[in-house]
Amino acid sequence: MSWMDVDPGEEGFAYRPYGGGVDVESSYTEGTYFIPPWNDIITYNILQQSKSYESTVMDVNGTDISVEVAVNFSVKKGNAAKLHLKHGVGYIQFIDDKVKGAIKDVVGRYTYQEVYSSKREALEGEIEEILICLLYTSDAADEGLGV
Repeated sequence: MSWMDVDPGEEGFAYRPYGGGVDVESSYTEGTYFIPPWNDIITYNILQQSKSYESTVMDVNGTDISVEVAVNFSVKKGNAAKLHLKHGVGYIQFIDDKVKGAIKDVVGRYTYQEVYSSKREALEGEIEEILICLLYTSDAADEGLGV
């Protein structure tokens, strides 16, 4: 038997190579656990995280615009195992692809002047709405992601 730790702000799930693989039914909160040495506990950070994206996209008139967008996200409690099965530890690449697409989609509907002045709050709201919609329609909600 061996000891495995789940640190504060993390959630763990069991990987049993000789007993069914990833256990999606139960999760481990912070603490120390005693498990068989051939099993493993895989942990994910469940605290809110933030990532910034810089992108150059074309406005509605074809002018290049540089924008910077920050996105907050987290792994939902109890869903780390499902997220791991779908995207693995590289789930942030999934978020990156969705965010970059949303930025291009939204900024491309406005003019240069609107992006940098009057429509900033509208842009933020639209990008957030698109990301929430994309994540929930792509089963990411079931996989444990939240924006």
